[in-house]
Amino acid sequence: MRLKKSTDYALRILIYLCQQPEGFTTVAEAASYHDISRNHALKLVNAMAAEGIITTQRGKSGGIMLNTPPSQIRLGNIIQALEDNSLLSCCHSNSGCRYMAHCKLESVLNSAQQHLNDYLNRFTLADLIVSASPAQTSTNRPPAESPMQSLSD
Repeated sequence: MRLKKSTDYALRILIYLCQQPEGFTTVAEAASYHDISRNHALKLVNAMAAEGIITTQRGKSGGIMLNTPPSQIRLGNIIQALEDNSLLSCCHSNSGCRYMAHCKLESVLNSAQQHLNDYLNRFTLADLIVSASPAQTSTNRPPAESPMQSLSD
């Protein structure tokens, strides 16, 4: 199980936006900071804007910024919006699998996916920022557990 590279890059852009002062940041700045091609970053920004995660504005004083405070943007919701299919999947209706009619693997994986989404939604973008002030972090984080440690387990 692995996030798509584009989802990883999108998360990096979002974290970058969390660390910027109020106002718009250019796509070029965010892309350059993470060594992502500007064209690829533009595609990711358009996808995130379509999902309502960020706001974009054209023009001289335009750019990109988060739609809501980082403490209100749930990690699981971001990943769900950016991944075009389940991170855990095995079955395809036209795969020709001989067990398809009686197999329970798909329901087990769907349940695991739901548990994963629920867990990831316990964290916000603010929780991913090491230098975030206490006022910016989520109060729903599990006690005595580092978010980054939990995600690497």
